[in-house]
Amino acid sequence: MKCAFISFLWVAALVGSAPAAVSVVDTGTVWSCHYTWRPEAIGTAADAKPASDNELYYTSLPAAEWLAPGFDDSDWWFQRAPVLGAHGDRQSTSLAVLSTRAKFGVISPGPSADLKLSLIYRGGVAVFLNGREIARQHLPAGVLTADTLAADYPLEAFTTPEGGRIGPPGEREDNAEINRRLDLRLRRLEVILPRALLRGGENVLALQLHRTARIAGLKSYDGDRANWSTVGLVDVKVTAAALTGLIPVVAPLEGIRLWRANPMQEITANVGYGDMCSPLRPLKIVAPRNGVGSGQVIVNRYNGPRTPALRTAGPITATIDGLRVEGAKAEIPAEAIQIRYAAPPVTADGQTVGYFDILDEQSPESAPVQPVWVTVRVPLMAPAGEYRGTLTINGKAGPLGKVPVHLTVCNWLAPMPQLWKSHVDLIQSYDAIAEHYKVTPWSEPHWKLIEASLQLLGQVGNKVAYITLTRRTHFGNEHGMIRFRKVREDVYQPDFTVLDRYLQLYERHVGRPSALIIYLWEPNMNTRSGRATEVPVTFVDAKGEVSDGALPMFGDLRTSWVWKDLFEGMKERLERRGWREDIVHLGVGADSRPDEETVDLFAKHAPLARWALFTH
Repeated sequence: MKCAFISFLWVAALVGSAPAAVSVVDTGTVWSCHYTWRPEAIGTAADAKPASDNELYYTSLPAAEWLAPGFDDSDWWFQRAPVLGAHGDRQSTSLAVLSTRAKFGVISPGPSADLKLSLIYRGGVAVFLNGREIARQHLPAGVLTADTLAADYPLEAFTTPEGGRIGPPGEREDNAEINRRLDLRLRRLEVILPRALLRGGENVLALQLHRTARIAGLKSYDGDRANWSTVGLVDVKVTAAALTGLIPVVAPLEGIRLWRANPMQEITANVGYGDMCSPLRPLKIVAPRNGVGSGQVIVNRYNGPRTPALRTAGPITATIDGLRVEGAKAEIPAEAIQIRYAAPPVTADGQTVGYFDILDEQSPESAPVQPVWVTVRVPLMAPAGEYRGTLTINGKAGPLGKVPVHLTVCNWLAPMPQLWKSHVDLIQSYDAIAEHYKVTPWSEPHWKLIEASLQLLGQVGNKVAYITLTRRTHFGNEHGMIRFRKVREDVYQPDFTVLDRYLQLYERHVGRPSALIIYLWEPNMNTRSGRATEVPVTFVDAKGEVSDGALPMFGDLRTSWVWKDLFEGMKERLERRGWREDIVHLGVGADSRPDEETVDLFAKHAPLARWALFTH
């Protein structure tokens, strides 16, 4: 029997000889993981009591079908082993059960010998192959539940020879005795996976790992940093005498493959090739009417001697021709569906960060892993129902594949983002936009990019607008949005030219903010501290040219009228838009706060304004 997911060329390649004891599954394999939570168990396996009765800690085991091939685990978390590895330091003590699966392939006639599983783990483990339990260790007999505890660890696994708690890395002694005690946390199992249980196509190795209780009455340790998770998969390997009849999953397979990933899944190079033996499943998206839903499909293009390089090179494009309800007139047009391509961020020194985070309108020129994001904006009047469509993905040399798209539109009507109760406070960096896209600040190309950014803020219901007055703040802005124009020697008045256009765009795309923060103060500006004698601002001349400038420090009589003009101008702009005066905030305070002289000055000119604080 030949697997549907393996090409004839791969079959031919695997029939030949291979070295002994080769890996079929190991730490290079992408495991799908399900986490079951309970309050920390204190005591022993016989008498443990939960440390809390908080219902938020109680979640369920996966469905019983999770052990068998064919189970859809594509919404689980994908991760390479180790999963909660090492000695458990600084890992959650509320994880009760780790359920994890690895899939590998078998092609006719199958392996000629049994496979060997070697495990290093914490807690207790039950091993299943294609739904059949093969072994269990450090676990009681009978049905395993979310509250089943593994055999207890000895006291030495928790304590130093002096009876204190073993601290976390960097806070504990590194000697033979401490290392011996840490090694007590690691348990080992070797077991044969009988070839009689293997099947053609997808095969599932499932591990169900349970925690142990934590010994009661242990001496305290500052900050509970000595607590450690008593469940984890530290190392795993499945080996065979030869690869004949087997499809290993320890590295990406050559060729083209599409797979659906949980939209919450962080895609990295380590998990970008997903599980390679499952069939392509429909892209599932759920959204309310007048709401938004997204999903991601991963395109794998791994070149090799049997794969034409043309198919694995060049950018990709994805298209979708709307979504429809079968047998009904209900339709969501293609214009309401946005397709974007995830890319990893690049740091200031040119280094690529290891995860896909930025959504771009075009895919990179060539990438072995390419997440494709599909975002559906459900129209206000769209009927609830099950919508269907097809995402077509093309490469440089032609089609790469088609992905069924299933959208569930719920009957609930989502309010407009401006009416959401959630408080979203995203700081828009005008300078970062100009720097990233290499445009002149406040030029027409810059304004177009700012408008696109504000559209995104509007879509998430942003509540706060930031207006910079001082330059080179903690936000990193080179100049202030509010500038100052010289009237005569030592006399300046605020210039609102940039601000007026910005507020117009903000109102159009985001709406009225709950807070409008004027960034005019920094922690080093306290007048009584003696650290600052002037306020760094931006000057602008009649030609619109800007330059670095400074005004006398707050409280100086020479500039008191400047701040009066500033807030009178702000009040006028708020009234023009029907915005309340009390949305104005002054900022930004931090761990140090503005002194009384500064507070009193602005209380005089802006009596309804409050202070905004960013603090630890």
